Amino acid sequence: MDRPARKNGFSRPFHPYQITSWFIQFFNIIGFFFTTIPCLNSNMRISIGIIYSIFQISTIYFGYKLASSIPTDEIVIIFLTSTDKELIKKLEENPDKYCSFCKSPVKRTSKHCSRCNRCTNNFDHHCKWVNNCIGETNYKTFVILISVCMFLELIICVVCGNNFVESFVSNEVVRRQIEDYYSKDVFVLFQVIQAVMMLEGILFTFLLGYLVGLHLYLRFKGMTTYEYILSKRADTKIIYKEKRFDTTTLNNNSYLNNHIKETQAHCHDLRKSNQRLKTSSRI
Repeated sequence: MDRPARKNGFSRPFHPYQITSWFIQFFNIIGFFFTTIPCLNSNMRISIGIIYSIFQISTIYFGYKLASSIPTDEIVIIFLTSTDKELIKKLEENPDKYCSFCKSPVKRTSKHCSRCNRCTNNFDHHCKWVNNCIGETNYKTFVILISVCMFLELIICVVCGNNFVESFVSNEVVRRQIEDYYSKDVFVLFQVIQAVMMLEGILFTFLLGYLVGLHLYLRFKGMTTYEYILSKRADTKIIYKEKRFDTTTLNNNSYLNNHIKETQAHCHDLRKSNQRLKTSSRI
């Protein structure tokens, strides 16, 4: 191979989306515990704090588990690392499929990922947010992660949205709660942070909700994301060909119609010419 295969999501280089996800998590933790929680009443602080902590810890745990997972086709690992010559010979003689990039036999359902430079069994897609391939070994972890993230962002959206609205509706009450923890000059900053977190929560709740729904649909259909994309591309090509055929047919029909009209006009001119000749000959 020209370049080494990636082991997991923590193999360098990190993807910009991956780094962005770390920043978002850090921002959410700091923003929620240091600006959102303080303006809640004592009972709400405890309950909301516990619920948020559970989902936040779950997000970090499953995110780390997914990024550190190794979805590489087991046959590739065995073929490239095993010292058992008989086993290697057996794999060479009866391969389901051969990958010229990995230079190894692979499973029939494996696909080579150009980003990771390795084959993943039952390849679903390459997730930029964890910088790792999603396949047979880590697909369940991926679905759990996006589901947990969706609920986490929903909590952020609801709680921060409520705080943001309350900061205008019950301005003095919220202001006093904030000033009990911080100085008098941070109230506007508090509103800005709550607004940013609320908008982030709305955006990611919608996107993650769509993603969860898509994968539930794909599981119901028994398809991977990769197969779904290929099917959509195939449908697009068919539609394009049909439109192109219709356009070509229409153009051909227009050409024939114009040609017929020109021929008819030419025949009409010939008739007139013949009539003139007959008239002149009589004279």
